[in-house]
Amino acid sequence: MGVGECRLFTPCYAALSFDPIYVVPFYVLAIVPQICLVCGIPLYPKVSDPFFIVFAFVFLASQLKHVQEVMSYGDSLMSSLYELRIWMMKSASSYLYASLGAVLDKIGLHTAHFTLTNKAGDDEQATLYQEGIYDFQASPVLIAPICSLYILNVVSFVVGMARIVQTKSGSEMLVQAFIPLFGVIVNYQVFEGMGLRKDRGRISASVSLLSAVIAIFILCFGSLVFIY
Repeated sequence: MGVGECRLFTPCYAALSFDPIYVVPFYVLAIVPQICLVCGIPLYPKVSDPFFIVFAFVFLASQLKHVQEVMSYGDSLMSSLYELRIWMMKSASSYLYASLGAVLDKIGLHTAHFTLTNKAGDDEQATLYQEGIYDFQASPVLIAPICSLYILNVVSFVVGMARIVQTKSGSEMLVQAFIPLFGVIVNYQVFEGMGLRKDRGRISASVSLLSAVIAIFILCFGSLVFIY
């Protein structure tokens, strides 16, 4: 590869180095609207408000553009859903620790290091991969943030919908109820891993319990912050 080709690929790798920054807007969107939904605090325009069209257009346009890009390469609609799910999982875990590690390294509190892990697969892992089933046999440090956000979104949607039905505030809280519902549907495999699957690739009960505790803590602490 020549010098010119290396320079051509440099912007591509540079763009990848900024991916961990996604962790900030991702966590804000995965936590703040949900807590406000539980507390009954509207953040978005009513359905009858003309500005609602702006939010709806931005969401639909971004998703349709992603689908168009994926399908333009000959992939299926399910591939775009798979990419979106993987991006959410990376933002919840990998990008989080990458950003924390970079910040701590810059202020001298952390030194980057690499830990060797076993990359050898077995027959069961190969079977899960061939069947398109997620293998959650990763470190709890990586799985817990994903499960915590999932549980938080499930709880906020259930509590929020109950509040909407009780107060008849569907016009005000529709968007905030849709956000956790969208995340729950896209990441349905996480629910399967925590509650439905019995194979070795499922999410362990200890990780699910830890994630539930973290989700409840975030919800309670956030509610106190927004209420008081």
